[in-house]
Amino acid sequence: MAKLTVEGKVGRIFFAGKGVEIHEQIDTPTTSFIKKYTAWFYDPVSFKENDYGTFTGRLKATIEDWVNEDGTPKLDREGKAGRSIKLELNDTVFVSGNQTREPIAFDDVTPF
Repeated sequence: MAKLTVEGKVGRIFFAGKGVEIHEQIDTPTTSFIKKYTAWFYDPVSFKENDYGTFTGRLKATIEDWVNEDGTPKLDREGKAGRSIKLELNDTVFVSGNQTREPIAFDDVTPF
């Protein structure tokens, strides 16, 4: 299985402290956006929300179709049935990163 390393900010912690949402900021010449990953740990984590660092784990990718509450397909901006790829890291290891990095300004980027 492939290993993936993500450098990002902890968005939220859930599942008794063993699940973490990671926000990775991607900057291109024309735009900026946030990629979100879910990281799973064996033991509850000791870091907190908004901490920044490097996460490494086994990659799992799952295709998810968008659905409304009534079960009908949820449409994207172009009127097509929406679909996303859910990215997860399993057996994750966290290494505290450079705390001097500018925080991600979520108001200034387009969600991915």
